[in-house]
Amino acid sequence: MSTYRKYHIMLKRILLSIVLLLITVYLGVAVTVFNRKPADQVCRDVELIIKDTVYAGFVTKDEVTGILQKKGIYPVGKKMERIHTKTLENELDKHPLIDETECYKTPSGKLCVEVRQRIPILRIMSNNGESYYVDNKGTIMPPEAKCVARRTIVTGNVEKSFAMRDLYKFGIFAEQSVLGCTDRTDSCASKQRCRTCATSRRPYRLSWKTGSI
Repeated sequence: MSTYRKYHIMLKRILLSIVLLLITVYLGVAVTVFNRKPADQVCRDVELIIKDTVYAGFVTKDEVTGILQKKGIYPVGKKMERIHTKTLENELDKHPLIDETECYKTPSGKLCVEVRQRIPILRIMSNNGESYYVDNKGTIMPPEAKCVARRTIVTGNVEKSFAMRDLYKFGIFAEQSVLGCTDRTDSCASKQRCRTCATSRRPYRLSWKTGSI
């Protein structure tokens, strides 16, 4: 190989290395500039997302806004750097019907708040006058909880300990059965009739209800 050809190949490699280096530097600077938030950037909007509204209508966007305003931590108009998302999450998680909250900021100056509600799977109407819901984690829900979806009703001499343990397991099974037949409306309609679950000591009457309870 001639000296001229070797020199030409070496020159091409040097130029290619310089081009790749420039591209790398440009991308690094671009990412830094685009991700840099102005020190005085102000929160311009709050996007509230209430999840699980098909199964629970306990928490509304107005209620979430009211909680933040009452505590003086509503973010709109405040500097983004002074907004602590963890503080917002902790405050909203105190709501008895909220299961979990996630807050995060966007580069455009918006704060997003995602609220996940507690999901009822059973309604207990005991002979001792107690009426309450059991959620998908096996805990008793507050009296103000109002279910907007079809749920199993259990009546009889039902103790809370039994509802939170044994009936909770049945509720999970029933919930999965209903979800598994949503595409078979006609065949599932026959399953929405009163059923009896007998134990050695107490009878429990189970029934399916559609709509608000």
